[in-house]
Amino acid sequence: MFTPHICPAWCIANAFSIAGNAKYDWMFKSVPQVNANNRVLNLPRGKIVGGSSGINGMAFDRGSKVDYDAWEKLGNPGWNWEALLSNMKAAEHFTIADPFRVNNTGAGQNDILPSQGSNGPVAGGYSSWYSDTAVPYAKTMANLGVPFNFDP
Repeated sequence: MFTPHICPAWCIANAFSIAGNAKYDWMFKSVPQVNANNRVLNLPRGKIVGGSSGINGMAFDRGSKVDYDAWEKLGNPGWNWEALLSNMKAAEHFTIADPFRVNNTGAGQNDILPSQGSNGPVAGGYSSWYSDTAVPYAKTMANLGVPFNFDP
C-alpha cells in the first residue's frame, strides 16, 4: 500500500538505506560473536507490518526447502517445498544473467535453473550493477574452496 503521508521512507526503492535509523528500525544487536573477534553485529528489523521486508534492499528470494517442509511438519498438509515450488515458479519471470557476470562473479548459470520460473508476472534476475569488489571476492572464495550454490 502506498502511504507516503504515513512514512515516505517505506515507499522508496532500496529502502534498506533506512536500516540503522531508530525511527524505522528496532536497532537489535547480536551478542558478542566469538568467531567474529567478539564483535556485536547489527540485526536490522523494520518497525512496520512485514518487519524486515519493509526495509528491504529490493532483493527477491524464497526460503529454503527446509523452511517450507517445516510448515508441513507443523501440521499443514501439502505445505512443503515440492507442493509449493510449482506455484512459486508460476509467479516468477527470471531473467537470465549475462555471460560476463556469470564468468567473472559466479552470480549464476546462464540458463533457467530447475527452481526458477520463466513466464510469471514477478520479474526477478541478477543485478545489473556489481561493486568493484564482487569479482575479486568471488575469485577469493573460489580459491579458498568455497563452492557457489547456483540453485539453493
